Amino acid sequence: MSLLIVFIICLLIRSTNYFWRQRNEQKQSQQVEQVYMNFIIGKVGSIISKDLEMIFVLVAIALLSLYITVIKIWLCDCGNLSGYSPSEILARFSPAIIVVTISCYWILKLQRISKLNSALIQLFLLPKEKENISIYQEETTIPKLYKKIKNVLYNKKIEDENEIPIVFGLGTVYSACFVLLSVFLCLIYTLLLGFIITPSVILMNLICIGLLYISAIDRINRATTLEEFLHVPNPSILCWFLIAEYFFYATGHQPSFSTIHWDAGFIGIDGSLQHHSLRAILLGINTFGSHIILGMTFPLLIFAPFTLRLVFPNLIKSKKIQWNDIKQGELILFQNDTQFHSEVFNVAGKYILLHAARVFVCMLAATVHCRHLMVWTIFAPKLIFEGISFIITVASVLTSLLLLLRIENCIQKLIFQIT
Repeated sequence: MSLLIVFIICLLIRSTNYFWRQRNEQKQSQQVEQVYMNFIIGKVGSIISKDLEMIFVLVAIALLSLYITVIKIWLCDCGNLSGYSPSEILARFSPAIIVVTISCYWILKLQRISKLNSALIQLFLLPKEKENISIYQEETTIPKLYKKIKNVLYNKKIEDENEIPIVFGLGTVYSACFVLLSVFLCLIYTLLLGFIITPSVILMNLICIGLLYISAIDRINRATTLEEFLHVPNPSILCWFLIAEYFFYATGHQPSFSTIHWDAGFIGIDGSLQHHSLRAILLGINTFGSHIILGMTFPLLIFAPFTLRLVFPNLIKSKKIQWNDIKQGELILFQNDTQFHSEVFNVAGKYILLHAARVFVCMLAATVHCRHLMVWTIFAPKLIFEGISFIITVASVLTSLLLLLRIENCIQKLIFQIT
């Protein structure tokens, strides 16, 4: 099973080749360059065929709709999104609303929508006969209603006060928050990238899910203690780092100022010369979105085996793990907070160290080639982009750590209210 998932991941990575953008220094034939430009620049009119643009829009809308639907089904099956607090209502309905608004924005951008080939006709169908609902009188009599209400009130009084309360979603309390966070970040990312590069973002999510599954299965099969179950292998952290770096290029970016998607800074903003800080934020998300998403969701590497062991107890079994606390899911992380915090700090440090090593290598290359003719065309922009991505990665990792502390504080308050 793991080998099959690895093969699928390789196919998904290979399919992202269509979303790469060539550098100006790379000499390609006009035909190849035109194909790449058609697939990369998500602007209206960049593709000659308007029918092809509409196909790309419909595919992007279908992928986003399927993406949020699958995520919502997963969260509901894990016991989340079952309350009526403002945050849960926002998490339940806002992704669908965002997808609808993004779809309307993409469709209205197309030039062909400005001219309608046919008139709009509204049809109203009214029933000829009024349907009546038949209700059995025996089921709605006042004595029976009174009896039902009386039984409900008496049952509440008879219930034992020491009974253990049932709280849905505690087994996936950590991963659910980070999954929702990744959904919102990916939706903003797709809006700024455009409908042509949206499939690449979906492929990034699928590759991350495959990596989490493989890492979780390996730890479940090998771990004998809780410390081994918590420990994230170095190859998994390295793969997470490589995904963040790879999808910088797989979303049509290159470390050069001429390839920046400047049109992303004008989405949702008028054409005035104001709002420079907001435009900078939009351009930063568009350019370094993969670093932001992977940096904010790196704790999923720790949560994955606990989540899979809880959600699929029959499918994923371990012959070496003997304790029963694993059935609590991610709540065991809250109970063993010292080991959990140590592992989170360990993974965060290794992840940041990998990005720092990349920046150091780029700095070393720029220093060695300081007298190169292309130093201000290749090496200096590369160092600038790597430095900015490192700062954004550190900020994303620190934000995810603050979110973890926020989740633990909410769990502690909930347990205090219950007990």
